[in-house]
Amino acid sequence: MKLRIYLKKLLLIIGIMYVGLSFASADVLPMQKTTKATPGENWNVEFKNKYNENIIIGIKYADGDKKQINKAQLLHDGEVIRFAAVNTYRKIIISIWTQGQFGENPENAQQKKPKFTYTIDAGGNTIFVTFDQNGNLNPQRGELLGITGKTESGLSKSSNVQKRDITLNAGVGARIQK
Repeated sequence: MKLRIYLKKLLLIIGIMYVGLSFASADVLPMQKTTKATPGENWNVEFKNKYNENIIIGIKYADGDKKQINKAQLLHDGEVIRFAAVNTYRKIIISIWTQGQFGENPENAQQKKPKFTYTIDAGGNTIFVTFDQNGNLNPQRGELLGITGKTESGLSKSSNVQKRDITLNAGVGARIQK
C-alpha cells in the first residue's frame, strides 16, 4: 500500500516537473506559415516573400536581446510567415539571405552576411510587410490594392507600420530606397 502511494506521488512530481520544463523552454513565439491567418491569435508580424526566389529570413529584437523572434526560416517565392505576441514597441531587425547566397543548401546562408538587413521601429503598430522583387521591404498593400483595409491573409491593416518606420541598413545588397 505504501509503495502504491509512493509511486503515485512520484508520478505526480514527475508530471509537474515535465509541465514546468515545457513552459520554461517555450520561449518561441507562435508562428504560422499559411496563406490565410488563423483567427484568434494575436498576429502582429507578417512577412510575405515576393522576391521571385527563395529567401531565408531571421527576425530578432534590435536591443541586443539574445532571444530571437524566430530561427532562420526558408521562405519560397509567394510564401507568407507570421508571428504572434511580438513586442512591436521594441525595434526589430529582419535579416534576409537570397538563394543566390545559399544555393541548394540553406545551411550555407548564415555563414555569410545577409544580403539585406532592415530595422523596423513600429512604435507598437503591427508589422505586415512584403519583400518585393527589387529587394525593398514595404508595408503590405493588401487585397484590392489596399481598399479593403486588410492584408491578403485577412489581417486588419488599421494600425500597420509605415514606410518611414522601415530602414535599410548597410549591407551586401544595400541600396538607397526612395
